[in-house]
Amino acid sequence: MQSPLATRVRYFSSLRILDAKKSEQVDLGERKAVARAKLDSLASALSLQTRDDWYKIKRGDIKKFDDGRQILASYPSLPSALKDAYPEHEFLPWKFAQVSRSFWSDTSNQILFLEWIQKQEGMKSLEDWYSIKIGQLETKYSMRPVLERYSRSLSRALSSLYPDHSWEEWRFNRKTPRGFWNDVKNQRRFLQSVGKKIGVVSMEDWYRVELKSVAAQSLPSFFGAQYSWSLPAALKAAFPEHEFLDWKFEKLPVNYWDSSQNQQRYIQWLGKELGIQRLEQWYSVPSYVALESFTEPFGRSLPRALMSLYPHHSWDDSKFIRTGSSARPHSSSLRLRLLQCANHSFPEATQELSCWYSVEASQVASSGLGLVLRNNNLSLVEALRIAFPDHYWDPLRFRQKQLNPTT
Repeated sequence: MQSPLATRVRYFSSLRILDAKKSEQVDLGERKAVARAKLDSLASALSLQTRDDWYKIKRGDIKKFDDGRQILASYPSLPSALKDAYPEHEFLPWKFAQVSRSFWSDTSNQILFLEWIQKQEGMKSLEDWYSIKIGQLETKYSMRPVLERYSRSLSRALSSLYPDHSWEEWRFNRKTPRGFWNDVKNQRRFLQSVGKKIGVVSMEDWYRVELKSVAAQSLPSFFGAQYSWSLPAALKAAFPEHEFLDWKFEKLPVNYWDSSQNQQRYIQWLGKELGIQRLEQWYSVPSYVALESFTEPFGRSLPRALMSLYPHHSWDDSKFIRTGSSARPHSSSLRLRLLQCANHSFPEATQELSCWYSVEASQVASSGLGLVLRNNNLSLVEALRIAFPDHYWDPLRFRQKQLNPTT
């Protein structure tokens, strides 16, 4: 238990603290009142009509007056004095004729400045910065002090000040920082972004994408400068961990199959996919399993391709499976027949060509499609290639019963 003396000491100590706080508040209030009176006097001397007229006043303008010199002696700057003297008015530091360098060194001030611009321009989110014409804003809002800290690049400024936002630099009026596209990581980011927009879920989906689909998203210059406008070449560089197969893309480079190296790569891949371990096993593989564009240099004959690529093997031409007919139906008439059959049993295939891969053998028979294939001595994949020559058909995605011409 405390003694009466200790209690009295604590009581008077508390009183002294309260008196000190009151005195401090009085001094602060008096300081603001004095500053306000002096600034009112200066405003009259400088013929200022509104509070915002202070924005055009420079430090040298008020140093000519005694009140001005006293204000500058009491405050670090004119804006700080105005803010203290007129708390009811919002003074924006960046609108003054003179802004200290230390002000712009503080990134929090840079963010406040950009947020104010967003409000002035009616921006709803950070995404709205992409549509801004920086040339107009730079003049309208005197953005130079901020942009100069980021090599005069708006995208660099925003990326630095808002690091948690996923910025896409190529969307800023199609302008990117110098050397931006030399970094393969940025190329990868661009392709990932485009892929999401056009429905690419897995790497395999890129095979059905054409360059024009990417171009619709504002094709960057690096496609032409580094990859000669080749989407496969760009994808290989951006995603080196994935093996892209040229022949799976919708379009191949001109004269691609003239290269014996490309021919070898394809036939080795196809053999691996088919589980072929010995060359003799190729005898049981029908020609339509191979891409028509691959066999074209060999008279559209898989046996001829194999005999050319493996000349040291003793091939027996009579052992190969022969399919197809020299008198093939016209593509337009066959397309019409296929669509008529599909409309009866599997109408989804008339809307989306990839649905043909999932057609059951029973559906082929019940729709009359089996009869069409038998009459033309064609497999389903051969018929589809003739009917829809611009679409890439992967025979390995079809069920074996679908491929049988006698189904």
